[in-house]
Amino acid sequence: MFKKKIVSTIFKYNLIENNDKILIGLSGGADSVCLFHILYELGEEFNLTLECAHINHGIRGEEADNDAEFVKKLCGMHNIKIHILKKDVKKYAEINGLSVEEAGRIVRYSYFDELAGDDFKIATAHTKDDNAENVLINLLRGNKPLGINPLRDNIIRPLIEVEKSEIIAYLAEREYRTDSTNFSDIYLRNKVRLQLIPFIKEKFNRNFTNTVYNISNVLFCENEYFSEIVDEFLGIHLVKDEKRLILSVKEVKKLHRAVKRRLVKELYLAVNKGKSDLSYKNINDVLNLIENEKTGKKIVLPKDIIAEISYENLIFRENKKEKAYFYELSLNNTVEISEIDKKFILSDREMDISYKYLYKIYADRLIIRSKEAGDRVKIKNGHKNLSDMFTDKKIPHYIREVTPMILANDEIIIVPDIYISENVNKGHLYLYIGEIQ
Repeated sequence: MFKKKIVSTIFKYNLIENNDKILIGLSGGADSVCLFHILYELGEEFNLTLECAHINHGIRGEEADNDAEFVKKLCGMHNIKIHILKKDVKKYAEINGLSVEEAGRIVRYSYFDELAGDDFKIATAHTKDDNAENVLINLLRGNKPLGINPLRDNIIRPLIEVEKSEIIAYLAEREYRTDSTNFSDIYLRNKVRLQLIPFIKEKFNRNFTNTVYNISNVLFCENEYFSEIVDEFLGIHLVKDEKRLILSVKEVKKLHRAVKRRLVKELYLAVNKGKSDLSYKNINDVLNLIENEKTGKKIVLPKDIIAEISYENLIFRENKKEKAYFYELSLNNTVEISEIDKKFILSDREMDISYKYLYKIYADRLIIRSKEAGDRVKIKNGHKNLSDMFTDKKIPHYIREVTPMILANDEIIIVPDIYISENVNKGHLYLYIGEIQ
């Protein structure tokens, strides 16, 4: 009956297919040993290729070493390949400013990903009890109370619909290891597992674990629905380049507030390389920014990500200050400016090359530099501040910072797309501007 329950979960969420290669996260504890035996038993039915991965976190000394020996022996008895990593997780946590729990999770999944590559699915032994813990921990931390998804990318959780008590009963005749740190109350997860959940079950709801799992299923379903709406919206309206994500504020304002919240999170994730650190307040601050729609207003989000309004656009970008630069370009030479990823060529003849801008100029020596405070250009009736020209043309600040000033004889003669001196394009020399390949 127990095995049938797990097989039902596998088919319900399409976790395993015939001929799959599966890497099992094998700690040696009851849950992972149960997962090991179940997948081993299903191996012939599904024609599975199984391997295991074990991480010794370097925290429990001899006990951890004994765990490693146990999993090595277990895999040897069943002729399954085992990969073992020994890593000082406490030191890793200190170096990276992380909690030991978070550091352990990062080390664990990094190792799993490295071993799995593109060929293997990764099977972890999360249970219905773990799901309830996750929901409560997310609530306590002010995060969205999502539980554990049965399927995420190449990670599968075949035990997600069984409880710990069922696993212990299944393993009655089998060996497994017990991690002594599971009983320490210095970790939040242990406090939730050992104190909070038993209290809730005793005083409020004996079926709490199942109740939370059912709620999780509803939330995952709604989560997928909102994701589809946001993905469709971004597919139509998002403009992006190497450094920025850009959306029309007018179009964003048409969305329901619930969708806007998801949109803000997705934009942040895209800039922050898939890692989310947004709080409820962070998201509301961005929503207020959108509502007020005032050009030049911006918010600094966690990990130094900027959300800003610029001329009717909502922009998400990394908060990278462009470096000032100053280069000289002489006749028949090339200058590559890495700060703005552009290449400048000054030649006395036409060239068959790829370029974005071409100007005919008179000076055989140029200065190419970044914008400076007080820059002015010559116009018909005198001079004009370059900053006013940027404003008149509604040029966003992030573009101003990477727009080069081209000078001849200490006078700005070209600002691409913004200004050209009246003498430019009357000369006999060729200035080419292109992208660095």
